[in-house]
Amino acid sequence: MSKNLADELGPHGVNVVVVHPGPTRTEAFEQHVQSLARARGISVEEAERLAASTVSIGRMVTAEEVADVVAFLASPRGVALNGDPVVASGGMRGPIHY
Repeated sequence: MSKNLADELGPHGVNVVVVHPGPTRTEAFEQHVQSLARARGISVEEAERLAASTVSIGRMVTAEEVADVVAFLASPRGVALNGDPVVASGGMRGPIHY
């Protein structure tokens, strides 16, 4: 859908980009980690390490970091991206599913 919109709107100066944030450290993520810890009988710190092990940078990205990517895309410097997906996940390990 973003590619079709980009093709249609690009000639009018409108860029369309979809951002896939991946797992992001938010209030909901904190609750998820606590639930994971309880379910597995491990500490919250161990559950956070387990979650971070799925990300190649070794930690979850923050909502602010995803917002930085969006701000770049909305700026004049993001003009080269149109119709493209941008994955702001910190590098999820394993296969990528969109």
